[in-house]
Amino acid sequence: RSLATFAICTEAASAPMQLVAIPRSEASVSFVSITPVHQMYRELERTSRSLIAQPRNVVVRDAAAFAALWAEHSAAGIAAPEVDFSRSMVIGVFAGTRANGCHSTEITDIYRENGRITVVQTNWEPGESVACTMALVNPAHLVVLPRSDEPVEFSAQVQVLK
Repeated sequence: RSLATFAICTEAASAPMQLVAIPRSEASVSFVSITPVHQMYRELERTSRSLIAQPRNVVVRDAAAFAALWAEHSAAGIAAPEVDFSRSMVIGVFAGTRANGCHSTEITDIYRENGRITVVQTNWEPGESVACTMALVNPAHLVVLPRSDEPVEFSAQVQVLK
């Protein structure tokens, strides 16, 4: 018996487009196509037990700032991961204190576009019928990526667990 899988795709012509309305202007208009370049990164830590209780996002480009952040984030005696700040930088997202174990945060994408870096953060929250542990959590996610002096912007989205 053959268990080969296949998909049937129909040919269809499509014309993706976007239409926006802006106030009238006599200024010249130019159209520029910008393609984001997705950045490779590696996870340093993802936890629900950060000691940072307030929501914040951080960009760390030097060892002293990372040591201070790690001391604030981690329990005493836990050594910070090694990072070569001559070639790398650290991005961190902290969700702050949340009411139950169904809350988490994650960096789901990082890309370069038009001279800036965008970090996409997904915050997970429980839906109405989801059973969660009744424990306070402080979700955090830290990653390391190639060093850049470009400005960093954060874009957050919320996903509801069902």
